[in-house]
Amino acid sequence: MKSKVGDGGPSAKALKEANSTEIPNAAPTANIMPTPKSPGPSPRKKVLLIQSSPYAGDGPDKKPIKKSRLYFVGLGLPLLAALTPEDWEVEIILETIEEIPWDTDAALIGIGSMGHAVVRTLDIARQFRARGKTVVLGGYMVSLMPEEAGKHADAVVLGDAEATWPQVIRDFEAGCLKPLYKAGNPKKVFCDVPIPTPLANNSTTGDRDSLAGDRGLLVGDRDLPENLYHTPLPRFDLIVNKRIGDFLPVQAGRGCPNTCSFCSVYCLYRGRYLKLPLEEVLRDVKQVQDLGFKKFLLLDDNIGADRQYLLALCEALRPLGMQWLSQCDISVGRDPVLLDAMAGAGCIALSFGLESLSEESLHGMDKDWAVPADYPALLAAVRRAGIDLSTEMVVGGEGDTLDSIKATARFIEENRIVVPRFYILTPIPGTDYFEEMQRAGRIVNADIYAYNGSEAVHQPAHMSPEDLTAAYWALYEAVFSIGSIVRRSLLRREAFKSPGALARALFYLGVNLYYRRQIRQRITPNII
Repeated sequence: MKSKVGDGGPSAKALKEANSTEIPNAAPTANIMPTPKSPGPSPRKKVLLIQSSPYAGDGPDKKPIKKSRLYFVGLGLPLLAALTPEDWEVEIILETIEEIPWDTDAALIGIGSMGHAVVRTLDIARQFRARGKTVVLGGYMVSLMPEEAGKHADAVVLGDAEATWPQVIRDFEAGCLKPLYKAGNPKKVFCDVPIPTPLANNSTTGDRDSLAGDRGLLVGDRDLPENLYHTPLPRFDLIVNKRIGDFLPVQAGRGCPNTCSFCSVYCLYRGRYLKLPLEEVLRDVKQVQDLGFKKFLLLDDNIGADRQYLLALCEALRPLGMQWLSQCDISVGRDPVLLDAMAGAGCIALSFGLESLSEESLHGMDKDWAVPADYPALLAAVRRAGIDLSTEMVVGGEGDTLDSIKATARFIEENRIVVPRFYILTPIPGTDYFEEMQRAGRIVNADIYAYNGSEAVHQPAHMSPEDLTAAYWALYEAVFSIGSIVRRSLLRREAFKSPGALARALFYLGVNLYYRRQIRQRITPNII
């Protein structure tokens, strides 16, 4: 596999060319992908959908992470299964808890992944193609690096794969699978749900479906009423009998209005937030409930992106008596009415992308709206509402020093963050931050296997890449010492307010201890 991510990342020219390939009339894009092979005569109508697992380490003997149970399952594959024609057999493999059936009789292989699991995705694709299988790749990271992904697959899907999957299947059946599919307006092709109002303009050219700058819009349409989209009922029947946790995934919206330069969500949605009609969200939650689950994970990248929508959603969820987790930006701490509505609707935990305690670092990420000095008060407001705290932070920003990274451990403990996660700020190919670092000549490692969030691949402003990597692991070791784990998970007033709160505290204790074991093996903890 070619390892130069700078070469494999999406150049402005390549993405402009990619923009010309739209569904439903997609055509091959010259000089981006190799000519795909035909699936051959009368292939078996079976598709194998794989959610890949990240590698545990980056050495020559690296293996994918394996767990006895997968607590958080992605939604993409159950949605693709629902959009697959009824005369097709569908099998879903969750690699974290299952072995991949390399000798499958499936005619078509679809592989998706989260975050740095994309490296494993490319390796799986290569192995299946070597066995003569037709492989389709999708997901956030694949969408950001279509040239590299296209070297290892017969077709690459940019953006929300649900918008193009039916066309992929039709083209495969006809023996004319295209190398590149780009999701245009999702309301045209997600499913046969009636659209509230007709499209004002069905054109797939011009700037209507373009991101700012050189990127092509992968979802949405600015002129559509309320930016609504539709999805079918997910095929959870294909995963509920697997070794999964107490949660099933539900999604109300996609995208985020914030403009963080390092974020793949911003790169693809460009500050847009698309919403499902409330009745479809409730439909999905009730399916989770009917399957015997009492909790769900609301997968939105920023559930607080539309306050009125969230208030209406909370009002609709309250009678169901379900518990749920989600993520949003920390500004929700300024809205006690919204916090009370969320807690009353069953929200038990929120994850916040705080990123950094340095204003200079936040400025370098185009996240100037965040004020670190306000974090403690805002987090306390969330706790007072009865909602537990999880955080995502990065180290290696423009204002970060070795001392400021050490101080982050004290912040986590003082604010009783029950499940903290950290990553090294990584210039992901395709993001604005990558282009900025590349222009400045600060990319120091072009090996795609190093782009895993736990190894410095750029030159930080105030330390060496090696010192940053060492400081990152030292931070994790400090935060996940036995003493810190016990204080953050169990020795909290909130943990003893009710039997349910205590049960959650014990769950967090288990999560922290598992993370501690991963850290000692130099595996970055993650939610998969």
